[in-house]
Amino acid sequence: IEGDRMSKFTEQFRAKYNDYPADWAIMGYEGMQILAQAIQKAGTLESDAIVKAVEQTRYDGLRGPITFRGLDHQGTVGSYIGTVAKNDKYPFKTLTGVKYLPAESIWPSPAEIEQARAAVK
Repeated sequence: IEGDRMSKFTEQFRAKYNDYPADWAIMGYEGMQILAQAIQKAGTLESDAIVKAVEQTRYDGLRGPITFRGLDHQGTVGSYIGTVAKNDKYPFKTLTGVKYLPAESIWPSPAEIEQARAAVK
């Protein structure tokens, strides 16, 4: 994933750990940033207040914008698709011809989730 924020994160990660960040490092970083933002917005460590703050959060993450659906508290993170290929810039294969798919375009809608929940009751 290209971009100034991702480049800076990768540079700082490599400086500290002498390695490239795995996707889990990126998700962990974003998760903690989101939690910190929600706690600050809630003004308390009370869990219900934090949940409410998370539901109202929009975080401009390293992987793109992230919001949270009140219906199921899922973080709406988009996906990247492309072709895995050798990249002389890195010691591992990367995606080429990358296309970003916003979460809203690939995730089930709230109506679809409600329908699926009703079907299993």
